[in-house]
Amino acid sequence: MRITSQSLACLEMILVRLGYASELPPPAALIKQLQEGSGQAPVVASQKYSAPHAPPTSHHTPRTSHRAAPVLAVQPVALPAPESFEEVVALFDSRREAMLTHHLTHDLRLVRFAPGRIEMQPVTHLSPDIPARINRHLGEWTGMRWSLIFTEEQGAPTLAEMKKLAAEKARAYAEAHPKVQAVLAAFPGAKVLDIIPTT
Repeated sequence: MRITSQSLACLEMILVRLGYASELPPPAALIKQLQEGSGQAPVVASQKYSAPHAPPTSHHTPRTSHRAAPVLAVQPVALPAPESFEEVVALFDSRREAMLTHHLTHDLRLVRFAPGRIEMQPVTHLSPDIPARINRHLGEWTGMRWSLIFTEEQGAPTLAEMKKLAAEKARAYAEAHPKVQAVLAAFPGAKVLDIIPTT
């Protein structure tokens, strides 16, 4: 069987098209096989390729919310209300209110104390805003209303005066102790300078 040039051209076109769909030898090699063989076109098993399926697209545009996240207000935890004037001073000291702690310790004598109300006698001239500042701090820290007022009534010694009196009493007690008297007698001119409490 003789293959004409027209048949050969058609066959070349078929092989070119099949080359895009399957893995085939080059067209020239296939033509040579046809010319040298029995003239029957080789049976080609083409592999079908399927394009990967794209995920379905939605025509709906996702809605985005521009609403700001809610801001949670953190409420400060109220401290227990002081039950004595000494606890009030300790509270100011722990909060590092050095100036107000000094006034409470050295410049004010306690007349009356109750939770929420303090009456004090100033021993020196103080700024008139001192009570308001103390009341404001106590209210912020404890969550309750406080009223510190100045009075002309005689109050107890200030905390600094009581500390000084306690130190003088302890020194007098130590100097009167027999063992201390023996040491003072053995070393003329010696004296008690300070008292260190034992634990």
